[in-house]
Amino acid sequence: MKRRVVRESPADTPLSQFFPEAATPLLLGSGRAFLARLGEEAARSVVEGVLLGENVKSRTEPLTRRRLVQVNGALLAMFVGGMRSERDFMGNVVSYAERQLNSTSTSDKVLRWPAQWVLGLTQKQIQNVLRGGNTEALSAYKDLYQDALADASAKCAELFGPIRLSISVENGSEVEMGWAELARVFSAIGASTLAIRGSEKSMYGKLFERLVLGSCLSVLGFRIVEPGKAPEVGEFWLSDSMDERECDATILIKPGHVARFDLGFIGKGNPEIVLDKLSRYAREVDRDGVRHSSLSIVVVDHVPSGGAAMALAAVSQTQVIQMSMSLWPRELANILSDAYGLDLPFAHANDAEVRRLVSREMPNVPILQFVSEVAIPADDDSEDNGTEDADR
Repeated sequence: MKRRVVRESPADTPLSQFFPEAATPLLLGSGRAFLARLGEEAARSVVEGVLLGENVKSRTEPLTRRRLVQVNGALLAMFVGGMRSERDFMGNVVSYAERQLNSTSTSDKVLRWPAQWVLGLTQKQIQNVLRGGNTEALSAYKDLYQDALADASAKCAELFGPIRLSISVENGSEVEMGWAELARVFSAIGASTLAIRGSEKSMYGKLFERLVLGSCLSVLGFRIVEPGKAPEVGEFWLSDSMDERECDATILIKPGHVARFDLGFIGKGNPEIVLDKLSRYAREVDRDGVRHSSLSIVVVDHVPSGGAAMALAAVSQTQVIQMSMSLWPRELANILSDAYGLDLPFAHANDAEVRRLVSREMPNVPILQFVSEVAIPADDDSEDNGTEDADR
């Protein structure tokens, strides 16, 4: 077996030197970068599907899975590269990660994320498990983590028998991993999966909330207000704080009257978030010193069963729309038409007419404008909690 000559592990080896440079863009994704990768027309297709009742997660999950596989591959390459270069890399890798985390800016994900993952941590876990991650807490955690990995790998050997995994690399050399080494790889991959899923969920939510809501209002016949100009009747703007609670969009229906929207891709696993949204808005709000009567409309993927949400909606005089109900833009058009006497083509249209109107209007929707004026945050470190969906 051909094997590369390795050196002893120096005390100051930076973990980052082994993380593949080609994988760094996977750690720096943002809403705009995602939109650029997906393409404007593909984004329109996703939005059009959501307007016709499709689940946005069914469209974004393949993209998330692709990123996950590549990040996991980069972590494996990092471990293999370290083992090829240093004699006891696996024995020292946790200490390398601790040192890199202590010396790295919290905003530098290229350095911070791989180090966190080698320690089996996400940013959320640093906040909760380490209470912010000071040096002493991290050192104590590292020792416990090393012990846990040793115990786990010994238990694997006892339960499943000894194992040796041989990995060949391009120059003909090989590295071998047993349960002790694989425990470090598995733990890092598990942490990276939580972090990537959490960041993608946060990013997609922020991005597609604006794209879907802006597109829906546009196909109904409303216009987005031009930047820097006061809104006119029939125009809408995205994200506002006219009272103490921010909303996702506001339409100026007529002088003194606005409709305010809160949209979230909230699934059956998050009923408390729906209830929170229903308690947000006042019936009257001030803007530029003018008192406006406000109609509040909450748009979610599912309304929780049990009746509590609809009872609260009735008390707060808030309208609730479910995106999982097919052709929900028609329901929104009916609500606005009944409340304000508007003549909207979608109101009372049959199914075929709604689909035709959406397909006809979507090519004219300025979807890039919905995200161009607001910085979509780069990947958030919020941990995926395993629920079906979560709002921002």
